[in-house]
Amino acid sequence: MRYLSPIVILAGCAEPDTRKYVLDDTAPIVAPYIESVTISPSMPRAGERLICQYEGFQSEIGGADMSTVSWYVGAVAIDAVDFTLSEGFSSGDTVTCTVTPDDGVSTGTPVSDTVDIARLSRHDSTPVWPLCGRITEDPPGGWSEEDGCPSDRWNSLAHTDYPINSTFGPRQLYSADYRYDFHRGIDLSAEIGTPVFAVAPGEVLKAGEDPSYSDPVVQLRHFRPDSGDSCTEDGCWHSNYLHLSSWSVSPGEVVDRGALIGHTGASSSGYPHLHFEIRDARAEDPLSAWQRDTIHPLSILPYPDGTSEAEVTIESVDSTTWTEPTVDVLVAFRSPLPELDMIRAEVRVFELDSDGEQTEIGQSGDTPWFVEPPFFDVDSWNLQYTHKDSSDYPWESFSDCPYADEHADSYDAHVHMDLADAEDGSVGLFNGVRIAPNFYNESTEEWLLRLRFLGLDVPVEATRLSFVAEVTDARDNVLASVPLEIRAR
Repeated sequence: MRYLSPIVILAGCAEPDTRKYVLDDTAPIVAPYIESVTISPSMPRAGERLICQYEGFQSEIGGADMSTVSWYVGAVAIDAVDFTLSEGFSSGDTVTCTVTPDDGVSTGTPVSDTVDIARLSRHDSTPVWPLCGRITEDPPGGWSEEDGCPSDRWNSLAHTDYPINSTFGPRQLYSADYRYDFHRGIDLSAEIGTPVFAVAPGEVLKAGEDPSYSDPVVQLRHFRPDSGDSCTEDGCWHSNYLHLSSWSVSPGEVVDRGALIGHTGASSSGYPHLHFEIRDARAEDPLSAWQRDTIHPLSILPYPDGTSEAEVTIESVDSTTWTEPTVDVLVAFRSPLPELDMIRAEVRVFELDSDGEQTEIGQSGDTPWFVEPPFFDVDSWNLQYTHKDSSDYPWESFSDCPYADEHADSYDAHVHMDLADAEDGSVGLFNGVRIAPNFYNESTEEWLLRLRFLGLDVPVEATRLSFVAEVTDARDNVLASVPLEIRAR
């Protein structure tokens, strides 16, 4: 659409100038524009009203500001035309506000802002990465570590501690000849003496040397949102900071979010890093902070989800025994800066009829004890099969575990989750799943995990099957493989 350009017609000296307007097909279109869009609050929680504001509207023809707004949850547009939004999103969602400049004659380039809705159902609304987005690598002017982690780095996707050298879950442990190991935290490489900060407000339970840990540790207890600073109803959660060279807090002290609590050190192998854990107690055991309570830290820490997602592929299906097929699944992160946020990998099995219509075949593995399930879930497997030895839950109380015959007389937290294949010590083999991680650290080109599911069930009368593998990440996104179809021989 072209705007109208005036020309002047001279009607004689005695007459005033008269302006008329004609279409000017040669005049360039100058689109309106805006300089910036901002959603506030910048760190919202579910249920809060979001306000979308923009600045710097310009129209070269002096047109009126008729700019319009669009809201998106993820990639899905939602039915809202106002510049405020108070529903249609929930904890963990990503919300985008897009403003299209419009001066009544033409429209310009849309401008957007995006926020992540804090996952507040169980944890903190504005968590801080323990190295404060590696602040010492490029510190702000005038900043000192005693100032703590600045508030503009709280819950910030731009200030994370990536890269992660070793993520939560299965790995080959370099310092132990690449043996299979279930890792209950994340490792962040850091020079010895790097400052460490509290990820959320909390009470110091442990600080320094502790008989339960091989190296100095700080452990904080955190209350859940709206809990009234009580662990009674829904349990508390805890953060652990290990391999410290020094600590600046004491048990019983209460610290603020982002407060300096210590400095990084090195593990017994000599590797300088911070090992960071989240231990999430349940309502029935509200103060528990044992290894079985660890969950993937990316479930609470902010990170740029969707920038380097996992790939999932079914590599093969062995149907030699038709009613008990074996399925090989590959999960891969191939980005130079991978998210490493896998929580669960699962195989779903479908029976296909002659028209290609599918019916899912239910698999075993129900609670209270899932045995040879069609899934490998780093959080739920760890809770189920990493036992504890407390006064309320003594080692002997886990005698109903389906694999209790593997229990030794004395307590061993790792008896199940670190169980390796007798033929290959770098591979895990437990509960109907063969777990084969490739060796990985932050300098490795790709993170690979192969899972072989050995306990799947198929009815003998089925003649045509379809298999799909799914990966669920720490933001509850589900990624699915291309289906693989087989027929009875």
